[in-house]
Amino acid sequence: MRAGNTAELVALIDRGEIDLALVEGSFDREAFESEVFSRERFVAVAAAGEGPLGIDALLGRRLVLREPGSGTREILERHLAARGLSVSDFADTVEVASIPAIKACVAAGVGVSFLYRVAVEAELAAGELADVTPEGLALEHDFSLIWQRGSRYAARYRALLREWRA
Repeated sequence: MRAGNTAELVALIDRGEIDLALVEGSFDREAFESEVFSRERFVAVAAAGEGPLGIDALLGRRLVLREPGSGTREILERHLAARGLSVSDFADTVEVASIPAIKACVAAGVGVSFLYRVAVEAELAAGELADVTPEGLALEHDFSLIWQRGSRYAARYRALLREWRA
């Protein structure tokens, strides 16, 4: 098993180094077959004790986000662009290449971030992070299992996905 951002995982499949990947970001649908694994809520999070923020208050903060090539970052950038915004509209940005490190930075008050709710569920329940998603910035996105189009193992990959869902 390997972990990586969407761009890295797609490249590994292209080179034949891995057979399939679970990704959240964009991929070439002509080159890859896919099946949706789950649909997840994408939320803004801040340090504990904060309540929902308006978009202006959120933009006044430092944004802690994943590196370029990350599906999480791509989803955020597309979501912001659809509202005429970009990551450069935030007061400052910090790039961190790990979800656990992003959660730790946000919990320590370094800034705000956008992550999948499933990734921060434990921290929200423990009161370490707060969901501060502004009204109108709510989003859901798919995680998909992908593999090379035409793979002779496609039926096995689909069966594996059904097992994971169960």
